[in-house]
Amino acid sequence: MKIKSYNILVLIAILIVFLGCSKDDDFKLLDPEIVFVNSDGNSVLEGWCIDLNENYALQITLKSNGNGKFKTKKKIDYTINGVPYSVTFTELGTKTIPVNFIEGTNVAQLIDTGESISLDVVFCNATIVSNKISFVFADGSDIPTEGCLDLNSNYAVKIETEKQGTGDLETTEIEYTLNGVVYSTTFTEVTNKILPVTLSEGNNVVQLIDSGNAASLDVVISCNATIIANKISFVFADGSEISAGECLDLNYNYAVKIETVKQGTGDLETTEIEYTINGVVYSTTFTEITTKILPVTLSDGENVAQLIASGNTASLDVVLSCNATIIANNISFVFADGSEIPSGECLDLNSNYAVKIET
Repeated sequence: MKIKSYNILVLIAILIVFLGCSKDDDFKLLDPEIVFVNSDGNSVLEGWCIDLNENYALQITLKSNGNGKFKTKKKIDYTINGVPYSVTFTELGTKTIPVNFIEGTNVAQLIDTGESISLDVVFCNATIVSNKISFVFADGSDIPTEGCLDLNSNYAVKIETEKQGTGDLETTEIEYTLNGVVYSTTFTEVTNKILPVTLSEGNNVVQLIDSGNAASLDVVISCNATIIANKISFVFADGSEISAGECLDLNYNYAVKIETVKQGTGDLETTEIEYTINGVVYSTTFTEITTKILPVTLSDGENVAQLIASGNTASLDVVLSCNATIIANNISFVFADGSEIPSGECLDLNSNYAVKIET
């Protein structure tokens, strides 16, 4: 009976040892798997544009073909672009190791197995895109939507840009047309450029070739500054003012004074100013901003001068009888020769006497 019990114990022990060895023998580490991934864990595929602002990594995955326990550490030796590295696994799974790609071919290789992966890297640089073009003054200030444009002023086109994409900026050539003629300019950064242009009479059109964005500007050559007569008045012929209420003598010389101002910008146009004196139309020509004194002949009564364009008027009353009056202010007796008669002197009636009237 003792022998049978002993045999049973031995059999159980052997069975336990057998089962244990069988489980360990089933556990086997597989060759590691390697792949390049981005920050989202997605595989980086050949032909992708690599953004330097993103994070990339080498992903190493360790698996087994059984259900046994990972009893020891596993060191994986590998190289990236020829530089050796190592990573240690204490359990099955995946380790993500950051990498910095170089432009061109990047190679990761497992030293033990010789397995390798490669990736041709092209850095995707940002592009400078021109999104707006417009006409401006040469100093970059805006041209009012309403206003007289003078060809003697300096004008320019303003090209505005923006960044499209990520990474380093590429030098970009921007093409545009002005009145159908093609021009180009180079941008190395996102900025605005002011480029001088020569305008022509009529409608000027500028357009960005890539985006199609366009602007137009009408230029009229005759849109120069105008001379405006804004005031007319009566004056003496020397230009001095006539005082209000002054008695006027038709024997004096008089004139009308026409004053002018500039309206608009650019060169002054020769301007003919029309005016009337007592209903009769006259005209005079101005080539600059100045004041003109024009002689006039006045008549008895009210005289009216008027600028035809502005309607500004002046009036002046002339009265012919408004001449000086002689006033006798003293009368006295004198000798006939005008000499004074002494006071208290004895007078001889045979002498000649007279009266003296002073005015």
